[in-house]
Amino acid sequence: MNDMRLATTPLAPTRRRLLAGLGAALLTGPAALAGPAALAGSALLAGPAAAAGGSFRAIRVDTGPLAALGVSRYAAVVRTVMEPIAARVFAGRIQPGDRRLPTLVLVVQEIQMASYGGGSGFGRDGMDRPLDWITGAGLVVDVAGRTVERVPITAQRDATDGGPWYLTEQSERRRLENLCEALASWVARAV
Repeated sequence: MNDMRLATTPLAPTRRRLLAGLGAALLTGPAALAGPAALAGSALLAGPAAAAGGSFRAIRVDTGPLAALGVSRYAAVVRTVMEPIAARVFAGRIQPGDRRLPTLVLVVQEIQMASYGGGSGFGRDGMDRPLDWITGAGLVVDVAGRTVERVPITAQRDATDGGPWYLTEQSERRRLENLCEALASWVARAV
């Protein structure tokens, strides 16, 4: 009798269990990939902002490093896209009346967008798909103006997430929104 149920025990590693575990680890964020010791000491991983309850007096968006690359008009567009996304991602964590709280600065350093959202282009990760990238950081700045925490972030999104490539203006806007959402969301998880 060739019955697979006899060959595996309830706790035997199967492809499905391994993929489910990896997926769960990715969904819970970078700290879960560091192992149980890091999760047990997650208060140590969290920076000063988390120790203060994770609230901020204000959120600012800095696209100066992007403008310094010679794309100042595009940097202004990125800032106008990022500001409402950051307000939504950090909703409930902004307390403008409390002057003791730090300010969060979302810095956008670089954006790389694939030339188009179709297939058969090699992305930065070597896969056969076009990828969009954003590099930046979350800076926690205390009331004296000192940076007390810096969280560098590099995030990628599939270029096809922007919708049909032939709707160029709408597609590129959605791709930029997706990148800004990724940066803000990863910073929110870290601070």
